[in-house]
Amino acid sequence: MPYELAKTNGGFMSRETVNHFVKFAEVCFKRYKSKVKYWMTFNEINNQMNYANDIFGWTNSGVHFGDYKNPEEAMYICAHHTLVASALAVKIWQGNQSRFSNRKYDCYGTDLSLFFTSRRCTSSTSSDA
Repeated sequence: MPYELAKTNGGFMSRETVNHFVKFAEVCFKRYKSKVKYWMTFNEINNQMNYANDIFGWTNSGVHFGDYKNPEEAMYICAHHTLVASALAVKIWQGNQSRFSNRKYDCYGTDLSLFFTSRRCTSSTSSDA
């Protein structure tokens, strides 16, 4: 999370940060299309589940949960916006895959560790993923 987005937008407490992330993801897809085979939007966003400790909200979402009246609710709002950002980035990837990659096998996913793992692979066999 860029510090400026955390400072001015409130990190992933703001829906506007979702739009910034989607633009960032699209730039990365275009710029690194020939160098990256597998993409993942976020890794272990469940770390912010410990909303009583501000370091986790800060490092995952650019938010100090303790600054909010209901820190648990703030954590869920951030998690929701993070998942929306991930889904929109995946949608862009899937709709423009031919522009972003010249490889046969590409995979895009989000790792939520303790909750679940969602993975979308375009390879024809799981052994290639």
